[in-house]
Amino acid sequence: MGREDLERIAQVKHLAAFLYLNERLEDELEIDDRERRGVSEGCKSRLISSMIELISTLPDMATLLWPLFVLGNTGLENEEQRRFVLDQLANIQKTRNLGSVKRTIDAVKHAFVTKSLCSSGNKAWVHETYRYISLA
Repeated sequence: MGREDLERIAQVKHLAAFLYLNERLEDELEIDDRERRGVSEGCKSRLISSMIELISTLPDMATLLWPLFVLGNTGLENEEQRRFVLDQLANIQKTRNLGSVKRTIDAVKHAFVTKSLCSSGNKAWVHETYRYISLA
């Protein structure tokens, strides 16, 4: 793995941290101001697009589990984004058949179903079943 890959991995994890923080704060603060919510959604969309763009340039590695997990739990905008996350996780599983990869796939699928069925903002990453996944 070259230095450029390491820099892109660091960028992806940096963006994932911002996206995670944005999602968790939004859950806690329940923003009522439509203008602020619009800015938040625009920021979220840019973060998601940037992460997908960076991840697509990287080889399939288990080190991307956490960013993919975060992406999968953010209420992705379209089926193409959801398919991207699941395909990347499946590719990682092919290269490293680890229990944490399988559990991450299950957690992301659960998040997709939860988000589709109830738009109340409940995030799957706080679901008890998926609380203890090694995403390191």
